[in-house]
Amino acid sequence: TVQPAIAQVAQKTFHLIQQLPMSFYLDSTTGGLLRNFDRMVRALQSLFSLMLYTVVPLSIEIAAVLLIFFINYDLKYGAIIFIGVLVHAIITLSSTPDLVKERTNLNVADTRVSGFIGESIMNFESIKLLGTAKKENLRFGQLFHVYVLRAIRFQFLHSRLKVIQNGVISLTLGFLMWNAASDV
Repeated sequence: TVQPAIAQVAQKTFHLIQQLPMSFYLDSTTGGLLRNFDRMVRALQSLFSLMLYTVVPLSIEIAAVLLIFFINYDLKYGAIIFIGVLVHAIITLSSTPDLVKERTNLNVADTRVSGFIGESIMNFESIKLLGTAKKENLRFGQLFHVYVLRAIRFQFLHSRLKVIQNGVISLTLGFLMWNAASDV
């Protein structure tokens, strides 16, 4: 299991956060820092799980299917599958930089919203005393609006990629079926 490695990275990161100078805590939003720390731990868990339980088994399955098709059937069937997988991979890899950029923008917006909420809660008495709750609500609305726009943009790009990937898979299966039907 990869949990001990993730725990070790989280422990080291937590230790580094504790070593930061007091000026860091005075100048930045600790709510956002907490959100980023949590996001880092979850991202590491997702990355390790993805590699261990998805990428490696999928690569073995694709290699096995290609081998079976190349050995037991006409070479054109294996070639069609290989080209389909290759086109799928190229489309996915070429879309990844845009998705990463938009996800980063979404994370920044999320951190700003979370940090603002945390700071607002910690400064509750001051906000009440100074009567700035209306101003705080307006600022929160602005930050959350940016977050929603980023989330919509990311979801659009992600959905577009999935539609294109499904199209490639459908075309690949269509070519396989067409070739199989013409061989009968």
